[in-house]
Formats: sequence, structure tokens, C-alpha cells
Amino acid sequence: MTSSTTTQPLLFRWLIDTRHLWRDGDDFETEAQPYLSLLERAEQQSILRYLQTRDKATSLASHLLKYHAVSRVSGLPWSAITLTRAPSHKPCYIPLHPDEDPSLEFNVSHQAGLVALIGAVGSGPAAAAVAAREEEEEGGNNKHDDSSSSSSARKKRRKKRKRKGKTKEVGIDIACVHERDELPAIEKDGYAAWVDMYEDVFSARELDDMKFGLPPGSLSVNLPTDSTTTTTTTTTTTTGSSTEVIDVPPDTLQTLAHCCRPNQTLPLRLGTGAGAGGSENNTKHMINSNLIIEAKLRRFYTFWALKEAYVKMTGEALLADWLRQLEFREVRAPRAAVAAAAGGGGGPGAWGEVVSDVQVWRDGRRLSNVTMELRAFERDYIIASAVEKAEDEGEGEEEEGEEGEGEGDEEQQQGEADIAWPEFEVLDVETDILPAAVTRREM
Repeated sequence: MTSSTTTQPLLFRWLIDTRHLWRDGDDFETEAQPYLSLLERAEQQSILRYLQTRDKATSLASHLLKYHAVSRVSGLPWSAITLTRAPSHKPCYIPLHPDEDPSLEFNVSHQAGLVALIGAVGSGPAAAAVAAREEEEEGGNNKHDDSSSSSSARKKRRKKRKRKGKTKEVGIDIACVHERDELPAIEKDGYAAWVDMYEDVFSARELDDMKFGLPPGSLSVNLPTDSTTTTTTTTTTTTGSSTEVIDVPPDTLQTLAHCCRPNQTLPLRLGTGAGAGGSENNTKHMINSNLIIEAKLRRFYTFWALKEAYVKMTGEALLADWLRQLEFREVRAPRAAVAAAAGGGGGPGAWGEVVSDVQVWRDGRRLSNVTMELRAFERDYIIASAVEKAEDEGEGEEEEGEEGEGEGDEEQQQGEADIAWPEFEVLDVETDILPAAVTRREM
């Protein structure tokens, strides 16, 4: 990546899996020394302060990703990199020589062994901070040479950076559906009561949607192909000798969605001719309500990841006073990865479904300048990415005064925020990051 030729913000996304790197019982400080030595002493101490090895590992990987990102973008050795914070308090990289090096806006998330980073080159608060610094410096220069052609060039560059500074802010969050066992609390009070514990985070509409909503595609079951077989489904197993996976139709989902109690046996009606065998006349399908609770939990954590990614994009926390005014609509949990081996469930490193049509609303207005994407990883992980684009940004970098607003076409405005999402690049700390860091350090 070269900075001077970057005319539009460049997005990239990286992922590190630390689950196989260091395990409890290892001497982490000794085993991880080649990586710890790449960081400042204060950063090493902050990592080693964690009690659990898994927390130390994800914290270390988070630091490594940040420096690796800045080094890749700027070409600087790690020892020459200084991370700072934008006015929003988000960490970022602001170059000392903005004409030579680009700024970098980034955000990191780690959960249950995975660490993800999203970065935007030459954009966001980092670029805005560069523009502000240039303006301050130029004020002093103009006292000495107000007619300088170089001053005019600096003004032009600053205007471009101000536009870029409004172009993109980024956020990312990882949620792990089964990291905590929520079933005991749900068994005690029911799923609806469990969701209500988060009333300070979600709007009334979101709470109701999570409690009683199951969009199309939310639930699949295994049914026997033999239409005369009686099936009792407790997880995804049946008594039939041959089965096929069936998506529960929307009208049936609406009925099942009102179930908020686990460990119940419920009838499953697919409609005439629907499902395995082409007929249901002699078949009675039954499912365990745990399947419904599982589907709802997956959707809850999808909402959670969306909320976190947006909030982290803004640089605020889940205590923001506008949190309940931020709503996500038309939310569908991405399907988990399905392993090639029998049993499915998403094998190691397998990517699942991508969902990119979530609606973002704030203060009762649909936002046209925010795009979000959901991506499933393996069976349990959901990764939400957020990008904000200024509503008044023109399409061309030269067209500063023509924003093309005023038509009021919500669909068109929403399309302006569409992003060509980059694929996640899975990095290995030993083969990808360490060699690059050592090479840069020796420059």
C-alpha cells in the first residue's frame, strides 16, 4: 500500500485465531517473548496483567495487529510508530509527514480467542486530525509568506483531507453465541425476561423483535424423507433412516416465535406438500423448543454485535445516552458455517453466510450514510463491521461543491453508502506478523 497514490480510503479486514497459540499452564511470558519484545514495555505490562492465558493471548494479538497495520500502510519500522487517539478517543495513526504517509483509522475486537481488525487508509478522525494540524501550521506560515504558491497547494490538500476525514469511520465487533451458558437463566425466567435484562441497551422495538421475531431462514430442521415416519426432534436428529434439512416456512416461524420457554415439545406444521416426502398426511413432526431458543439467542448476539460495532465506530461506549435511539431493523442472523464432514456445525476456520442488508435507524430516521455487514465464522462466531460515510460527500474528489442532495430518495441515499467489503485476511502471528515485524525493525 502506498500513501501518495491513495485517492480513496482503502478498507481492509484481518483476523487472527489465538485459540491454538498458547494454552493455560504455559509460561506465557517466556513462550510469547518473541512477540512481546516487539512492543513497548508499558504495552507488555498491560498484556501480562491479565490472569487468564486466553486474555493475554487476545490482548497481545490486538497490539500486534495494530502495529502490523500501520507498518504495512506506512512502510515504517515498528520502532518508529506512535499510536495516538483521535478527538473521539479512538486509537489511530497520525503521520508526522502527511504528504508522504497516509493516516490510518482502525478498530479492533477480540472475543473467545478471535481477534479482528478493520482499517481505513487516509480517512476518518485520523485524517481530520491531520487536516486540523495542517491548518494550524499553515496559520503560522502565512504570517511570513501569504502569497506563496506552496501555501495554496497546502490549502488544497487540506480541503481534500477534510473531505476524506468525513468519509469513513470504522468499527468492528465479534460475538460468540455459546461462549457463556445462558440456558440456566432462560430456564428459570424464560427467554423474554432474559432479553428484558438488556433494556438499557436496546430500544423497545428491538427488544420486542428479539423476543418474538424469527425472520425467514432463522430455523432449519432435519425431517425424514419417509412420509410415514414419526419424528421427534430434540436437537437436529430424527428417528427416520433418511433425512433432509428443511427451512421452516415463514408462517410457521411466526407461530413458533412466540415460544420463550426451553425444553418443550412443539408441533411443527409445514403445510400440505411441504417438507420431506412431498406430503404430511401421515406424518407428525415434533421439535424441541430448545431449537427455537437457540435461533433466538443467535439473533440476540447478532443485534449485540451490530450495536457494539456501531458504538465502537463512533468512539463512544455502551453508556452513550443515545444508545436506545439507535435501532437495527430487518435483522437476520447469518447462517453458521457448515462443515464438509457429517454432522455439520462449521469446521475450524470455515466462513458462513454474509448478511449486508441490515437497516440502521437513529432518532427515528433511517441513516443513509452507514453500512453494516454481518459475517458468520464457524458455528458460534458472528462478526459485525460498520463503516460511516459522510452524507454530503461528493462522488469525485474534485467536485467539492456538488453533493447531489435534495432529492429525498431514501433508496438512492442508502445506495450511496454501499461499500465494496473486502474479504477477511486470516493472518498467522508466526508466519505473517513476526517476520514482517523483524524485517521492519532492522530497517
